[in-house]
Amino acid sequence: IRRTMEFVYGETLDFGEDIRDCMELLHCAAYLQVQPLMRACGRRAEGLLSSEVVAEVWEAAHTLELDRLKSRCLRFIIENYDACRPEKEPTIKETMKRIPAFFDVILSALAPGQGAATKLGKKSVDS
Repeated sequence: IRRTMEFVYGETLDFGEDIRDCMELLHCAAYLQVQPLMRACGRRAEGLLSSEVVAEVWEAAHTLELDRLKSRCLRFIIENYDACRPEKEPTIKETMKRIPAFFDVILSALAPGQGAATKLGKKSVDS
């Protein structure tokens, strides 16, 4: 809460390189409804994604209804699918079991055709 209040009172926050700290701050900002801090945490989390944490970040973004962060997580999974395969990354496999929507979103993004481009926030060739 201290770091949230520092942000509210205009201090610059150093998010560092630890995504777990960033996600903890994101949850605190969401609880206190500090929208600018939520956006800042979301942007920072986008830059800290890895195959080990992308499912956890997607789940937080899903729960907090942060569409931009959810889309970035999905894009990360698609662009790094070999490292993010459920067989290789247990956190992704567990999230797929716990939250069927996660599996559905990944599956439709991987499907060939216009649906995949739309899920990733890209325009189709015809647009």
